[in-house]
Amino acid sequence: MNVGEQLKLLKYLPFTTEQRAKKVVDLNYLRLFLNCYNKSVTLIDVLNYSFQIIEVEQKQRGIVFVSVQKLMIEDDSWFLMLKNEIELFNKRAFVDDFWIIIKDEKKTSFLRIEKLISNMGLKEIFTAIYFFDVIDKQIKSLT
Repeated sequence: MNVGEQLKLLKYLPFTTEQRAKKVVDLNYLRLFLNCYNKSVTLIDVLNYSFQIIEVEQKQRGIVFVSVQKLMIEDDSWFLMLKNEIELFNKRAFVDDFWIIIKDEKKTSFLRIEKLISNMGLKEIFTAIYFFDVIDKQIKSLT
């Protein structure tokens, strides 16, 4: 199934209005990211978790989209919940690695982003960190 088909499927799944809205946003960012990413990707599961599971180069990868603005929020409870979910998921299922895609729509400086990555210890959790400039539709690896 492609992203468009996943979006259509959402209306039949038992999500709250808020959960459905978040999934629509996540799927649209996934579609934008995949349009810029130069490798063949197969969607494995993009609806059942707070992250998406894709297959790239015959490896299953969990990917998480987070905005620069969300990384800057003082309350990091969302991050602790995500970290716990990833740890639990790694114990139950086979995913080769996890990526985080930091999306930016406001032209935040790389220095600030690199500081956030370091302060939050993202390199210890994620095997790949990508910066996704949504405006210019560019992806830059930060690992």
